[in-house]
Amino acid sequence: APDTLTVIDETYLYDRTRAPELRFVEKETYAAYLRMYKAALADKSLKLKKTAAGEPAPDESFFKIVSAFRSQAYQEQLRKASPGVGSAGLAKVSPHLTGRALDIYVGGDPVSTKDENRMLQIRTPVYLWLVKNAEKY
Repeated sequence: APDTLTVIDETYLYDRTRAPELRFVEKETYAAYLRMYKAALADKSLKLKKTAAGEPAPDESFFKIVSAFRSQAYQEQLRKASPGVGSAGLAKVSPHLTGRALDIYVGGDPVSTKDENRMLQIRTPVYLWLVKNAEKY
């Protein structure tokens, strides 16, 4: 429901020019994401850039939200525009419709689902940190 969604602060967007209708996320999910990002920023092994106030640096890409809420119409538009996206593909009915699914930048091409890009992504320190820690949030 629309009243369960909130707008993502542009500080946390991978693409700050993202269309306004694509900047929504479910409120509890967003709060959990922010707690997770704060924990990742505190993990010195990740070497994430941050401001003096401890916020993500504007030029830091890792952990930023690539995609959150997507309407069914937008998901269908993505599917039509990307017929050969690799074995993962794009779901007909995406969990992004709930506002509770987040695509988080872990490296590589942020929107490519091609197998070779996914192979690169699953080897990055950020991805490995998420595998180990995301369920806590």
